[in-house]
Parts: sequence; structure tokens; C-alpha cells
Amino acid sequence: MRDWKIYERVDPTNSSTYYLYRIHLDRYLGYASFARDRVVLDVGCAYGFGSATLGRAASQVVGIDTSPDIVKEAKRRYGSQSIDFAVMSAEHLGLRNHSIEVAYAFEVVEHLANPELFFADLEGILTKNGFAVLSTPNKLVSNDRNPFHITEYSWDELESCLEKHFSSVKMVGTSHLSLFERMIRVRRLLPDNFVELFKGNRLFEYVIDRVARQGQGRERQSSSGLLAVCSNPWNSIEKTEMSLESLESDSGPIGVRRKAHSPFA
Repeated sequence: MRDWKIYERVDPTNSSTYYLYRIHLDRYLGYASFARDRVVLDVGCAYGFGSATLGRAASQVVGIDTSPDIVKEAKRRYGSQSIDFAVMSAEHLGLRNHSIEVAYAFEVVEHLANPELFFADLEGILTKNGFAVLSTPNKLVSNDRNPFHITEYSWDELESCLEKHFSSVKMVGTSHLSLFERMIRVRRLLPDNFVELFKGNRLFEYVIDRVARQGQGRERQSSSGLLAVCSNPWNSIEKTEMSLESLESDSGPIGVRRKAHSPFA
């Protein structure tokens, strides 16, 4: 019987789920430049490695998770003057309106009974120039049967939900190299104790590092995951168009930190 709990909050120190850690880390690395010199929220931060990755560039990072024990451990591992962690539900964000400039929510919405509450809260807490980066499995491709997944989306369904809260929603499909996708499918068939044999195997981890990078495209049907970059929340009275290209080319120096006000309500 698979222990699904170890897949829900990926721990970098657990070698049996190293490949999942690489998937999650790659998402953060792919969009970390968006956090440069901004106040950032990391929803579903788990053990905090993603928040720490974003914290290399952001002026302030707040990572949130529903588990007090996990948040305590994240603080121990990665807490700093500019990286903080808090116990908080995605469906009830206790943050001030217009206090967050970038919100990341990787593999979160599928766990929510009422994702609309989360989307509405996101719209409220983001600044007028703020944006959100979200990822979730593509339900047309997913075959995990994960008991912790409550609400899954197709491309069109997710895009439609997000357009209620953002005037700009850019969707991409995410998939990994075919070798890595096959490895994931094989892994799902193996018992956990078999994979434990690979703990600490540097060759295994080296191979994973080389094949884990995800590609992007607009393959609505075949992509294993969905990723959305949302900007111009409808809560703003004035809209400032922010293209994906302008966000990626924002060349503010990493490490230059401006004083940030606390986003907590």
C-alpha cells in the first residue's frame, strides 16, 4: 500500500522521493526571476526549499502551509530575516489586501475543496501590478488516483476559473523529457520499499538531475501538467499591462533588497 503522505509535502532529505523534489525545484527555478526584489508568497511551501530558492532574489518571502510541524521545520531549515513561514490555509489567506507582489502556488489547487476561495483571496492580496504563478496536474492525462487530490482541472477549466480574477492569464502545458515521464510511470508501479534501495545512490540522483527539467508548450491534451501565469488582478482600479516578456526581462540586481512592509493582516 503506497504511503501517499510522503508525496504531498516533498522533503529533499528523503531520497526515495528525490525525483519529485527535482520536479518541484525545477518549477521554482524556472520562475524564480519573477521574484526579484519583490514581496513573495509561497503557498503550500512544505519544508521550505522553494521559499529558500525564491529568497535568493526576493526582498521578502512568506511561505505558508497548513501543518504546524512542517512550518516549524521549514523555519528551522530556511528561516531568515527575509524568509518567514506561517501556518495558514490557502482557502483562508490571512494577509493584507494588496500586500503581495508575486504569489506562487505549485501543486496546490488540486488539494482544495473550494479553490474558488483561494483564487478570490489571491485577487485580493495582490498589488495592482501583482501576478501569480500556479501549477496543477492536467486531469485529462493524470492517472495518479491520489486520494489527496480533490479538484483537478483540464486546460480550459483552469483558464476559465482564473479569468474571473485576472485580466491576463497565460497558460502553458508542462511535461518532462520522455525518459523522465517513463521513469515516473514505472515508479508508480513499484513498492516504496524497493525505491528505498536507491537512498543515497549518487548515480541515481545524478541521472535524475539530468533528465528532470521540464519543457513547455501549448499541448492542451498531452501535457501532464498545467501552469498559469496570471497578471492584472481585477481588484485593481487601474490596470498596468505586464507581459510575460517584460517580467522575464526585469533585470533588477539580485541581492538588492528594499524594505518591505509585513503582508500579515
